[in-house]
Amino acid sequence: MPDTRTLDRTSPETTDRRAPRGLRGLPLAVWAAVAFFAATMTFWSIADPTYRSADEPDHVSAAIYWETYHSWPGFKEMPRMASVDASVKISGVRSTTKPVEQRPALSATEATPRPDRQSFSELGSGTDTLVNKAGQHPPGYSALLGTVADVLPATIPWDLEVWIFRMISVLLLTPLPLAAALIARRLGANRIVISAAALSVLAIPQLAVVGGAVNNDNLLNAAGAWIALGTVHVLTGDLRRRTALWVGLVSAVALLTKAWSLPLVAVVVLAYLVAAVRERSLRRVITPALIFVVAAMAGGWWWIHNVVVYGKVQPAGHFDPLKTGPLAMADTLHLMKDQFESVFPTRFWALLSIKSGALAYPTWIPAVLSVVLLAILLAGLALSPSLGVKRATVVVMILPTLLTLAILLESVYSLTRKTGVAAGVQGRYLYSSIVPLLVVAVIGLAALLGLVSRGRAGDDGQAGAVRFTAARLVALLVGVFGVVYTVVSMGRAISWHFGEEHWSNPLDSLGDLAAWSPLPYALSVVVMIAFVVAALFALVVAALSVRATPARATPVSVDA
Repeated sequence: MPDTRTLDRTSPETTDRRAPRGLRGLPLAVWAAVAFFAATMTFWSIADPTYRSADEPDHVSAAIYWETYHSWPGFKEMPRMASVDASVKISGVRSTTKPVEQRPALSATEATPRPDRQSFSELGSGTDTLVNKAGQHPPGYSALLGTVADVLPATIPWDLEVWIFRMISVLLLTPLPLAAALIARRLGANRIVISAAALSVLAIPQLAVVGGAVNNDNLLNAAGAWIALGTVHVLTGDLRRRTALWVGLVSAVALLTKAWSLPLVAVVVLAYLVAAVRERSLRRVITPALIFVVAAMAGGWWWIHNVVVYGKVQPAGHFDPLKTGPLAMADTLHLMKDQFESVFPTRFWALLSIKSGALAYPTWIPAVLSVVLLAILLAGLALSPSLGVKRATVVVMILPTLLTLAILLESVYSLTRKTGVAAGVQGRYLYSSIVPLLVVAVIGLAALLGLVSRGRAGDDGQAGAVRFTAARLVALLVGVFGVVYTVVSMGRAISWHFGEEHWSNPLDSLGDLAAWSPLPYALSVVVMIAFVVAALFALVVAALSVRATPARATPVSVDA
């Protein structure tokens, strides 16, 4: 008789040498989620017009700077590259005729024929007078792209080179559903909950939009997912030195990418402290903890350098202070409130690079989704022990998001008070810890549905079967919601960015998209078809999960 528990109550700390190793035995839904997520990001790499994604010109310019000079100037010292600024002017970000329109709809008749598209080297050389604000970050992501640019032909069209940079982001983020599945399995989840965890990554369209663009967030978000897996390993008793080493090295990569890595690393240290309390032995924990810290310092030195040179961990701010002095607290909070209410939820769920006063969805939709997600997370925190997951483990899993949000609020407040500009209110900043957050949400949803079902059934003897019914429903709901929300968002974005005018019929605008695509027409069509096929496959797999007979996932051995 199959085990009918939503999560295995046997702690993952116990050793079972028959446990699956690595990726063996993962459900088909995990791979369906990975395939659809990859296909979605690849489609976004041509459906989100070049340079319309947040800060993309800055990151491309930083990559070309690294390719050219193989160096990284200090804060506010990196100039923008003249070739990139020239490419921005012909990218369609702004109309080339008066009156100038920001982010106009792109029609096929306005696209530059592919044979006539110039390379960066043909567009210009040297630097511009403007400062590249990407210089406030560590060089990790830009060094990666710049190294790739080094081996590309100098004659490659500029938009195709940017697309290659975008595809590096796609490759980095493609395993995110896999990381979510491995976290769920480590917590002792059965195959259906593991599937739901993987499918949950599809539920936030903007995550894939950013994943299909050039942004250092993508290297951080990829590293953050694997740091989260390592954190859960430590929380569940994995104190091996090799685990400490790989988590430390991944943390070093994150630390060389962006300041939002600091909360992630701090939480790993906390996880070792929690493990010491659970093990009732500091001696077992001290060695792996030190290995982690030493490995992480391969990237942590950057932040020590900032403190020594600039007197602060993260120098930031490219706006001039108010000539009249700092704002009053009430005025500052009013500006922040407007920004967080009007743009933060949209930028978290589905901005889709749609700006200029337009929105992909009415503001109440992302607001409601945010409230629902918060309620589900609270359920996960409150009800996780009923599913065999310790509440302290859940707290540590969501702590990086809470720390990031607290730091964001403080930094936005400080900047707004000083400059009068409420900048930096970006929902995507929470993506560095989005994977463990989504796993907790899946646990919370499974617990809620199981609680409601048991209340209706009124039969404690059927509790296990009810939990499995809830798990099946979670996988179906999460999978269908993620796929449908993604497909609708793709259609909304295409209808706004392409065509003779904004909000054209998305099907009629596909030809305009193909004309502006950096890829040959045939390859652009292949990308579109792959997206549709992957979406259908993910829907079918999610639907089949309702009928599946799941077996308990044996937790991975800490000795494996």
